Amino acid sequence: MATPTTPDFSAELREKYPRKALEADHGSSRASAIHLNCRECIQAVSAADCPTTTCFLFPFRPGADSEGSRQRKPGDVPSREQYEEILRLRDPDGAKAAEARKRFGHDDRQVDDDGIGIGSINPSPGVYTVALDIIK
Repeated sequence: MATPTTPDFSAELREKYPRKALEADHGSSRASAIHLNCRECIQAVSAADCPTTTCFLFPFRPGADSEGSRQRKPGDVPSREQYEEILRLRDPDGAKAAEARKRFGHDDRQVDDDGIGIGSINPSPGVYTVALDIIK
């Protein structure tokens, strides 16, 4: 929501890109939602040239795969190992992750090749829960 001193750029984007806005607002296109979010954030700059390499959406922005687009450099974001260490420290025995899986009804543990639990989608409309844990 725009503040009194900040223009509502989202409204401008909805007017300028109604098809993408329709797809984004009503959930049929994550790509459209990301595109509009990038346009709102950087406004005049092409999303492929986005300078904000620390943004969570950076790898998914429009043009990310195109030749010559800006790429993250080592150190722009924590490494996978750094995240894994943080998770190990917060839940050394995996009890919190196990409790979350039980509470959200996701006892069937899915694991990727690195031994990291894969997020699960709660079937309730619009509610997403992710149970990420390190499998020892």
